[in-house]
Amino acid sequence: MTCLHRRSAWVSCLVIGLFSFVVLCSCNTATKDPKQEFVRSLQSANVQGYLFSSKEDEDKLTVALTNGAVRKLMPLDKAAPNVVLQYTRIKDKRTDATRTYRTEVVGKESAIALQVTDLASNKVVSQETFPAPVRGKKSPAVGETFDSLDACLKNFDCTQRPALQCQANSTCKVLQAGVDCCLNDGQCFSVLEVVRPTSLRCQVQEFIPNLEGLVFKQ
Repeated sequence: MTCLHRRSAWVSCLVIGLFSFVVLCSCNTATKDPKQEFVRSLQSANVQGYLFSSKEDEDKLTVALTNGAVRKLMPLDKAAPNVVLQYTRIKDKRTDATRTYRTEVVGKESAIALQVTDLASNKVVSQETFPAPVRGKKSPAVGETFDSLDACLKNFDCTQRPALQCQANSTCKVLQAGVDCCLNDGQCFSVLEVVRPTSLRCQVQEFIPNLEGLVFKQ
């Protein structure tokens, strides 16, 4: 009886031990959730409604939290136009060094700029100012007005975007454009547009590895 009792106790301890190990592994796995880990690293940043994405190659791992509002026109407060668009963390897989950046729209001396800041040093690493909005003219004295904001932007797509798109595709660089839209009811809006390269040449560049060279035996 004593022997059976000891064996039963040993089996119980083994089961409890295995259960504890599974729970511990589950907890460790949970803490390695890349999204939650990134959110925690941002501390007090409000990222509610932000969309998580990740991208990995041989040299680095990039994760991002992008403001869901970027998928449509974002209204800006003229008095305080600042709004965060994205948080990005880049990990160098060779050195384990990690850098985190904040991309935002900021007001800059009565203008609007796209600004990227290194959060570790709080240093601005890039700042691109949007050009002043330009309104289409019916005549030198009278500004063109539209029935709706959508009608104004469609006019921009027909009259101004093609030239900007051509420039973006020739340089493979993202361009900023400003559009001043006034409606027939007297309302006016300044719309800041971002024109991205769409040519196959520009898109393919992202997929070409950093080749040292190719050698063919003759």
